[in-house]
Amino acid sequence: VNLVARSAPLRYVRPGETFDLDVTITNEGSEPAEGVTATLDVPGLTLVAVSAPVEAGRLVLGPIAAGGAVRVALTLLADREPGS
Repeated sequence: VNLVARSAPLRYVRPGETFDLDVTITNEGSEPAEGVTATLDVPGLTLVAVSAPVEAGRLVLGPIAAGGAVRVALTLLADREPGS
């Protein structure tokens, strides 16, 4: 399974601001990927909204067919300055 993140053009995000991030998870294998989940653990960011179900703090991406992809839209909140 491969992960690619895309967003609007890069810009500085101040603490307290939100921004959107699109993530595409692809299965480049020849077999279906069953039970695919992901976690977002980035210090200084809080998940505000997501287009995928969340169970026990994990994004549930479900099975991904061989050669298939799942797109997830995230809205994140910058909690603090990077490195602080």
